Amino acid sequence: AMDAFEALSGIAGESHELMGTNVLYEPETQSPLPSTAHGRLRRVVGGRMLRFDYRWAYRSEAHEGTLLLARDTDGRVTAAWGDSWHQNRELMSLSGESNDGAVALRGTWTVGDSPPWGWRIDLGPSEDGGVTMEMWVVTPDGEEARAVEMVLSR
Repeated sequence: AMDAFEALSGIAGESHELMGTNVLYEPETQSPLPSTAHGRLRRVVGGRMLRFDYRWAYRSEAHEGTLLLARDTDGRVTAAWGDSWHQNRELMSLSGESNDGAVALRGTWTVGDSPPWGWRIDLGPSEDGGVTMEMWVVTPDGEEARAVEMVLSR
């Protein structure tokens, strides 16, 4: 089976503007807040890397983010992520692997003096030539809560 990084690279080669929905699960309440979302996946750095640029909204406030991905010859994927709402003062560095369904990435972030929290991003191809992106926050104890669910189509 074609792995997700290769499938995403194929979608990136077409460089279509994608549209759909973003659902943000509010951190305090886990209430789902949907908004319209747009994105574009591109091949960059001579076709070796992928960059996913996307736009969404929190209530009526516009936000955007970018995810840059690279894969080595052993299938390990590294990524850098920034988002104007979630992660807007420094890049989060993530790493993981590409499997059949998604490029599965993990990173960490800190809140004050607490032990590091985790963050997971799954970026995958959808059957209609679009892209799905899901994010989870992970407590220092390892408990996961859904944070973001974006589904974009051609």
